[in-house]
Order: sequence, then structure tokens, then C-alpha cells
Amino acid sequence: MAEQHLSESQINAWAKAIRATTLANYHYQMGVAFERQGNVMDAAERYETALSVHEGCATARLRLIKMLREAGETVAAEQVQAAGLAQNPNFAAVGAFAIVMESLDADPPAEVFDRLQRIDGLERLPASDVTEAFFEVGKLLMRVKNTQAAMSAFERAHALAPLDSSIYAALGEAQLANGAVIALEQSLQSWLAVAPTNPQALFLLGRLYLVQERYGDADRAFAGAVTHEHENPALLRNFRGRLRLADGDAEGALVLFQDPAKPLAASWLDRAYAGLCRIRLGKADTVLATVQGIVAQSGEHPLALVTKAFALMALGQTSEATALLGVAAATQPSCFTHVAAAVLQYRAGDLHAAADHFQAAAKERDPYLTFYAKALPWGREALSEILPDRSQAKALPE
Repeated sequence: MAEQHLSESQINAWAKAIRATTLANYHYQMGVAFERQGNVMDAAERYETALSVHEGCATARLRLIKMLREAGETVAAEQVQAAGLAQNPNFAAVGAFAIVMESLDADPPAEVFDRLQRIDGLERLPASDVTEAFFEVGKLLMRVKNTQAAMSAFERAHALAPLDSSIYAALGEAQLANGAVIALEQSLQSWLAVAPTNPQALFLLGRLYLVQERYGDADRAFAGAVTHEHENPALLRNFRGRLRLADGDAEGALVLFQDPAKPLAASWLDRAYAGLCRIRLGKADTVLATVQGIVAQSGEHPLALVTKAFALMALGQTSEATALLGVAAATQPSCFTHVAAAVLQYRAGDLHAAADHFQAAAKERDPYLTFYAKALPWGREALSEILPDRSQAKALPE
């Protein structure tokens, strides 16, 4: 194939375009800075300069139109808008999209998501750009625990890129966090139909089975994720241990949580779960001897505190155990801490307090509520007596 070379005039044209774009962006950013300071006159002048250098600077044009309208200069605003439409009929959507993306890391994610959805003409922008925008906003929403909005953002991204595994994984995490079990089931069916050995999909499938109390299926899904080289085999081993604990196999779970060759190198997470296994096996005294180190190593994580409290309860130190979990549930409220407190209160004989904690846990709408209880010592008994009908966990009476 013959080599193709740009002519000197073509090179000069490209260089000129790059310089114009760079200079326009400089004036635009200066305009934004002035606008944030309330210096409207200098801001408008910078936006005008940006447009004189590069008329395709849609963000500068859109901000200038807004400022002119706010100042009552309607005719000038219409002239700037007409020039923009002549240059690019879709300039308003381009500019609005760019302005929203500028605020991605500065404004509250929910506000950014709302502005992104309200852009008129969004469907006329490059699909890859819009997909990335919804995906990034969704990740920010997940970080601030706005899982409902995050799920909506990921759904928009998925609709534009239905085969993207990263979006599939993010959507699945959001669906699981929202307890949208049917939606997650449907997503996984579609994902596994095109990628039956994807380790992320198999990991999510295993967690879905945990929620559905299909522990054998969950174990097989986690094993499949390991076989197909999931990036975090230690996490999968931990999940397999948890499901065995919930399924009543404390000995089998303990094998997965502890490595006899490296007992001191185990993570505090594995050590905490191993402690719950030993409590189940009547070895609470061995747990209490080391649990304070686990609590310290974890930074007083709720799971470590729960392990300590259940060890105290198993050794008859009821008041210390319930007090410890009562504080944890008050200072670090979550479905898990309330479930743990409910089980301890049940064991202490206070069924009213246990029901109150189960009610608080149910309000969190965490799909793992039943799983948490079954993984804890005495949790099955508490569920059977206080919540004989599992559907009560979804809507306990006030």
C-alpha cells in the first residue's frame, strides 16, 4: 500500500485548528472563573473572545446566551443563538452536555444526573460519549450510596451499550443493592447468554443465589468464577465460606476461612468469620482470646464487633454482648448490625427488642437480611420464632 503524506497546507490547517481550539478553551475557562466570581461583564467578554477564536466552542456560546438573556439583552442572545445554529444545528445539546460533564466531580452526583437526563437532543450526540457519561455518573451515585438513581443511570448506559461487560457488572451491583432481584435475574440471563463463562457474571449469579437461599447453586457459581479466573479469588473463597456458614456447615466454612499454614497472614475479615464458625462449634473461648486484635485490625468494623459480641454471649456475658451490639447498631446502623443486635436480643430473651431490631433491619431494604441472620449463631432460631413468615422481613409493621 502506498504511503500517504499530508501536504504542507493540510498540516498548517490542522495546526491552526488546534491552536484555535486551545486558545478558545483558555478564554472559555477564564470566563467560567469570572462567572463563578460574579464578574458577569468580564465573563461575557471572555466567552465572546472564545467564539471569535473558534466559533465551534459550543460551551462558550451556550453560557454567553444564558448570560445575555439573564441581563435582558434578548436580541443579542438571539443573534448569538442564530449564529450557533448556522454553525451547528445541534450546538445546544453539545454545549449542555459538555457543561454537565465539567461538573461531574464538582457537583452532587444526583444533580449532575438530573441535568444530564434533561439535555434536549441528547439522542443526537455520539452514543459512546453519552454511554460513558451515564456510566460515570452511575459510579459516582453508587459511591454516595444513591443506589436507586445509580441503577437508573446504569440502565441508560446499558441501553446504549448492551454488550459492555463493565456496564453489565455495574448494573448488576446496583440492582442487587436495591433488592431488584427479578431485574438482576433478567440481566444475568442476558449477560450469561452472550458470555457464559464471564467470571464477574458468575460472581453476581452466586450472590443472587445467596439472596434466594439456593446455597448449592451459589457455591457452584462461585466455583465457576474461580475456574474462569475472577480477579479476586480470596473474596470468592470468603463468599463460599459465608454460604456454608449460612447453610449450617460451620466445619466446612472454617476450612475456607482459615489457612493452617498462614494463620497470622489471614485477613481480619477471614479471621472474623472463622471466629463465628468456632462459636458455632462451641469454641468461643478461643475466639475471645484473639478477637480484640481483629477489632483493632479492622478499625472497629461492624463484623469484627459482631464477632466479639457473639463470643461474649456464648460465654454467658450477656449484658456486655448486648451493650456492645446496641452501641454498634446505633453508631453504625445497617441491616447487618440490626440483624446481629436482633439475634443477640433474642438470645438474651428480649423478644420485643429483637423484633424492633429486625424491623429496623427491614427498613434498610437489604436483600441479604435473611442470609445475615442464618450466618450468625442462633440466627435461624431467631428467624423461626420472630419472623416465621419470611415475607415479614420485607414489610414489618410499625
